[in-house]
Amino acid sequence: MEPGGLLERVRAGAGLTQDELARRAGTSRPTLSAYENGRKSPTVATFARLLSEAGYELAAQPQVMLTRRPAARGRSVWVPDHLPRLATTTRTFSPASTATFRRAALSPSLTGLVHGCQSAPEAAVGQAHAR
Repeated sequence: MEPGGLLERVRAGAGLTQDELARRAGTSRPTLSAYENGRKSPTVATFARLLSEAGYELAAQPQVMLTRRPAARGRSVWVPDHLPRLATTTRTFSPASTATFRRAALSPSLTGLVHGCQSAPEAAVGQAHAR
């Protein structure tokens, strides 16, 4: 994705107009428009400031490279040179929902029933009555 397209996507995602983002970042609306439409290229510092004012940050992450490795029976598999960093999220569960998750994890019939409901609700009802 081009920097201008990313700026436009970030600005729209933040619910900001070009005027509002330009004012917050200390630039003009025509300049921001030129960045978004690819007529001008912002410096890295300007790009980072625009992202920051929209509630985002500029980050450089290592690219995961895949290498083909031999596997059993003459086959090969693709192996990453490192695992990507996963985003962490924090979520609070009530004691009741935690107990429900534990029961669901221990009950294969409940798990099958839930999966059946997602694909074919009528079949899941038939499975529940058959048990």
